[in-house]
Amino acid sequence: MTTPVLDLEPDPPHLQFASDPAGLTAAVHRALDRPAPRDARRALARPYDWGALAARMVGEIENRVAALS
Repeated sequence: MTTPVLDLEPDPPHLQFASDPAGLTAAVHRALDRPAPRDARRALARPYDWGALAARMVGEIENRVAALS
């Protein structure tokens, strides 16, 4: 569950968007009511881990700075 993110598409049942507290609560309940395909969920989430996102951002900044030199 997450708030809407511009570069992500919802992918039920692995990824659900909620834009308000009631929507988040409903999404959590739906997820808890389903069997947990943990490996698939982790594989989907891995590229969006904060560490991975930060590394991509740093790489992009470094590439753009290098292109200016």
